[in-house]
Amino acid sequence: MSIVASPLACGSAVRLIVSPPIGARYWRLLRGTVAPTGPDDQAATVLASCSTVTDRLDWQGLTDGTPYSYAVYYWDGSEWSAPDTAQATPAQAMDFDAVEPVSVLLERFRKGVAAELAAARMQVPSGEIKVVSSPLMSDGRATWPMVVVHLNSSTPFAQFVGDEVRPPTDNGDGTVSVWKGEIYDYNVTVSGWSPNEVERLSLRKMIWRIFEANRLLLADLGFMNATLSQRDSEDLEQKNCPLFISEGVISFQMMHWTAEIVPKLQSITVKYA
Repeated sequence: MSIVASPLACGSAVRLIVSPPIGARYWRLLRGTVAPTGPDDQAATVLASCSTVTDRLDWQGLTDGTPYSYAVYYWDGSEWSAPDTAQATPAQAMDFDAVEPVSVLLERFRKGVAAELAAARMQVPSGEIKVVSSPLMSDGRATWPMVVVHLNSSTPFAQFVGDEVRPPTDNGDGTVSVWKGEIYDYNVTVSGWSPNEVERLSLRKMIWRIFEANRLLLADLGFMNATLSQRDSEDLEQKNCPLFISEGVISFQMMHWTAEIVPKLQSITVKYA
């Protein structure tokens, strides 16, 4: 067999590796939903027609769950060889295990702000402080004061692979999830916005209290080495409503796990005569 077809875990893609025999000057790689009938089969898709490519990713026009037949024909200078064939059915075979940290921070700060207002540690005339991911509402309006939780950056910086890092998971259906972990560096802004500079001070203290109150929970959810830094800024160009902002940045690392789902290896019993 001089052709191997392997579905990729991402889905809708197949990796093809051909091993041309000695004497092959040229080859043609075809794909079809039925077996190609020859090197000039007009119903088949030509994936390669060359003398150099031996490793090809087939991804255009594939549908998960549809079986495909592949055939490679070799030209030796006088005639085409009989085809070597392979079959593959693309399908996504990925698993994911990751906390979405911005959603967690939005939820914790919403509950924290509600607790601050209920305990009267934070008081505002309207009795409400919105916690949102953007300072502007969908109609362009905003209500003050508010707390904004916004992702600044998420950058991978270390990768971990191997059973010692995280053992494969038996899925109970004849497959296992083989895990790969990546640590991401996160920077998330948690800022308080107010048209009142005195109220900004109260917002800064409130944000600090909520962060400190949630340290243990955040650590349990995978927020590693979480820190909060704060500074004040102003947007005085807003003539109708100058804004006083307490800018907080929560920095942390978090592991994100992805897995490729592969067939489970079966034990083999070898009997010696």
